[in-house]
Order: sequence, then C-alpha cells, then structure tokens
Amino acid sequence: MSIHAENHAAPADVCQLNGVRKAPLFRLVASLTGLTNGEARRFVRAGNVRVDEIQEHDENRMIAEGETVSIFRKPYGRQEFSITSEMLWASLNGHGVS
Repeated sequence: MSIHAENHAAPADVCQLNGVRKAPLFRLVASLTGLTNGEARRFVRAGNVRVDEIQEHDENRMIAEGETVSIFRKPYGRQEFSITSEMLWASLNGHGVS
C-alpha cells in the first residue's frame, strides 16, 4: 500500500511505500557513479550491478535502505554500497552521493 496521494504533485517513486523510502535502481546507480540516468539504465541492463549479491537487470527495481548494491566498473573494480536513507534521498532529488 502506497501513501502516495493521486493528486500529489510528486511522482509515486519519491513517496514512501508502507513507510519505507525506496528509489529505482538506475537512479541510485546514477547518483553513486555520476552517470546520466540513461547511462545508468544501460549499465544495469548490461549486468554490471548486483543487489544483495544477486545480479540485477531490472533498472526499475525499487531499492530500500539496508540493501547492498555492488557496481562493477573497469577502472574502479567492484564498489559496494550499503544503501542509507541519505543515499535514497540524494538519488530521488537528483543529487550525487559523496
């Protein structure tokens, strides 16, 4: 059950689902890597991202706080991120994560 109201101006993915804030995987990847949204979508579809050690190809999968996202990039190797509420907020508001 979503607490997103239909007449609310913000998109549903920015609102909380059952009190838990979530973000689409591609938005997190873009925020964590500096890729554009389109580049991040293609990056996920290419199989370069794992969520909790399972390879993920669905760029729209909703990610919640506490999940672990691993990103594989040639120059950097494997980067692993334990997702925090601050990371979710930054990705949903178009900010990079430092």
